[in-house]
Amino acid sequence: MPDNTCWTTSKGSGTFIPDIFLDLYKLLCLSWIRLMPISGWAISKGRNMRTSRSLLASITRGMNQARLTVALALCAGQLAGVAVANDHMTDVASAEAVETVVLLDKGEPYDSMLADSGVFWITHSRRNFNSNYRLEAWSPSGQLLATKPLTHSLSTIKSRGDGSIMLTGINPTSRLTQYTTARLSGGTIQSTTTTINLGGFITFWVGSIGNRQFFIDQGGNPNDNSSDFNQPAQTIFTATTSTARYMSTRVRMPVAGHILGGKLVLVSSSGIGARGAKIVEVDPNTQAVRTLHESRTAGYSVLEPIPGQDLLLTNGRFDNKLVVLSRSTGSVQREFTTKGYTRSAVAFGNCVVAGNDETNIVEAFDLRTDATTPVLTGLVSLPAEEFSGIKRIAIDAATGTTFARASLACNPLIDACTNDFNRVVTLGAEFAAKLKAACQ
Repeated sequence: MPDNTCWTTSKGSGTFIPDIFLDLYKLLCLSWIRLMPISGWAISKGRNMRTSRSLLASITRGMNQARLTVALALCAGQLAGVAVANDHMTDVASAEAVETVVLLDKGEPYDSMLADSGVFWITHSRRNFNSNYRLEAWSPSGQLLATKPLTHSLSTIKSRGDGSIMLTGINPTSRLTQYTTARLSGGTIQSTTTTINLGGFITFWVGSIGNRQFFIDQGGNPNDNSSDFNQPAQTIFTATTSTARYMSTRVRMPVAGHILGGKLVLVSSSGIGARGAKIVEVDPNTQAVRTLHESRTAGYSVLEPIPGQDLLLTNGRFDNKLVVLSRSTGSVQREFTTKGYTRSAVAFGNCVVAGNDETNIVEAFDLRTDATTPVLTGLVSLPAEEFSGIKRIAIDAATGTTFARASLACNPLIDACTNDFNRVVTLGAEFAAKLKAACQ
């Protein structure tokens, strides 16, 4: 059986669930996952999910069997899908000669993929809809270099900056979260996995300072004694091995982040489906929080540092934008309107590159000029039956080779799930050469 990850879409019949419902799914799934045999701990974990305190209080204070049944039903995909209209023009982009690198399972729920140090890291968490966790290393030319089975789902992946990577996820047997460091060495993937003990729960890894790893737990500290459901949770914890130590700092629903200059820089969402978001800086020593930037409309969900510059890259998920901010002041330096919902964004050379869901368009914008139009666009020219939409892009720094990942879990309980619409593709050598020429 699959692990505690909810199916999020009904793709086989052509129906989709928009982001606001996905956010609700995540909330309900998180409530379900944390309903452990030790019910007191489970309720405590749920009580501190201050993503939207007034809502969560009503859910978790009286979570009974009926509420749990609703959560399980939603996680199983019983909520009817809502069609997403595609009103964007896609004929402005050139159709690329895409090639499939690898098919993903029809039930693959995660979009984790990374290009780092000349290696494309591709994750799998399903096989025939069942839990099957493995990490693959691929060359930019599309050659499989190595495979490694893991004991936890591969929900997030991130570079550690030294040629190794960090992965996080849930062990389906213990239902505890784990993190794995991995690197490619001598043609094999070498890895070490650590389990976070009961009381800590990893949503994603922020980074490390010395031997301290910094993690986000969107549900919050289970031992937080605050009774004020209107204040954010204690969502940051550190771990040197397996024990989580929560900081007293309160940051509402962090969804992305990095450690930059010895500080945690995080995207703080206003709540479930909310348009507001902040970019905040947390001092790990004093635990002081400083707001760098705030938007009441954009709904940021991506945060990437731009190498060699004092700049941050984020996305406006509700207004189809790429936004470049000053790392020091948080002021907006550039804004680019994209052709669709920018689900993924990366820096490449002198450009910022957007991967747009629904339209399947990849766009590169040059930071060296004042132009707001893309210097290069490419279209993943596959039908919806073969490519469900760009959820993640990754670009090799040396060659410009661009991989695009489609991963949208089909629910076999309500669909036939006959189409192979989840896969990783490369946009081809011609697109890579054009991208290098335009951005380097």
